Amino acid sequence: MADISQSTAALSTGSNDILKYVSSIVELFNDGNFKIVVQPRIVSSDDSESLEQFLTLARQNKKREACLIPFRATNKKMYTFGQICKPKATANLGDVAEGVFACAIAVRFTNRNSTVTSQDVINLLDDLGSPVSRGKGKVIVKTYKAENEGIDLKDDVILTIALAENNMNFLLNRNSTSSLQTYIDAAVKYANDDKVKKWAKLVYENRRYDKIEVISDGLSGQTTTKVDVEVKITDDNNILQPVDIKVSLKAGDVKQFGQKGGTNFLKEQTGKRQDGYKEYFNRLFGIDISNLESPYRQKSEIEHDVSGAINLVYDRVADLVQQKLNSQTEKESILQTFGRAIEWFATLNEEYVELVQLNRGEAKIYNFANFANVLGQHDWDVNYTKGRSQSGESLPKIVIHKRGTVSDELIILRVKREVKDGGPYYRNYVEKGSFLGNLIGRYASAA
Repeated sequence: MADISQSTAALSTGSNDILKYVSSIVELFNDGNFKIVVQPRIVSSDDSESLEQFLTLARQNKKREACLIPFRATNKKMYTFGQICKPKATANLGDVAEGVFACAIAVRFTNRNSTVTSQDVINLLDDLGSPVSRGKGKVIVKTYKAENEGIDLKDDVILTIALAENNMNFLLNRNSTSSLQTYIDAAVKYANDDKVKKWAKLVYENRRYDKIEVISDGLSGQTTTKVDVEVKITDDNNILQPVDIKVSLKAGDVKQFGQKGGTNFLKEQTGKRQDGYKEYFNRLFGIDISNLESPYRQKSEIEHDVSGAINLVYDRVADLVQQKLNSQTEKESILQTFGRAIEWFATLNEEYVELVQLNRGEAKIYNFANFANVLGQHDWDVNYTKGRSQSGESLPKIVIHKRGTVSDELIILRVKREVKDGGPYYRNYVEKGSFLGNLIGRYASAA
């Protein structure tokens, strides 16, 4: 039996988030026997073609389609991936992708003027060696030598990858390559893009020794930075300095890039000092919802209708934002506030930070600099709707979209209900819509 624990529930049941199970399904297939919810209860399979079809859909978080993919077991019978007993999620592919991305950049700085290939990245992954423990995670620090033009002295390219132990184990497991291939291909596109090529060319041609650090730190807290992978290079005084390769990385179809946790109305004064709804919407739109505090508390604390209280706030915010967008005297102000807020959620106002989405073998780069001014070039409307949580609660969603075309979604503000510490917990997500990519996004070049 595989070491991964499995529940009695089928993979097809429960949450629609199937991406988190991808690494575990790969390991189940690699390790041998695993559990299914139908007779004979335990099977094994080497059907790599079906596994790849499942992975392709699961990486896009298309749960229904992925679970319907059939696979042939070694007993010659056919089953579907949805019939596999739900495994424990052993690795977070989004975090693992950070390590892959750092490897691709490190290859660029060691290969210098040569085009980076997916096989180059796979070869480097094979060469990483064993990690050492750091806190609750694992760290690899590996130094590579890189040629300089015109001199014998070689540069040092120092690659640092820090991940939770399960994520590091998955990154280093060669059986994981197929599930990581789409991220490898996408990371290669970024490594071959003009910005990284420019720096690699500079350190190759400057006829001096340089130290180049490529850092992917998935262990440090992300309360003060959005940067997942960055590059530092020695300056004229041989002092390491950060350059403009600072990446906030997203893997797969993930839309979320900012959030407010909890349902407090006012800013918490203890712990992490999370914003309340008053501060959250003031930051986003410069509006004051202080007059909603009493009815909000009435619903949430006295009537115990938390979702009703959340809807009350979002409903009023949607109305206020639409009014300001319709006003010739207030439109510019609200768009400037909103633009600065979105830039803050994406970058925490750190210079040079770009959001890079690795998806379906492509790297899409979002640059939020000057976003507030870009917004003013279009007219915008608000679409307010309600969805349903799995518990049946009505939860709100606000979509800022291009005027006249509801499908041209810019930013989505929505609420998700989760279970935390045995009880319900609500998160307020800031997500990018497809039209955001039209405004500030571009795909990394292929070579």
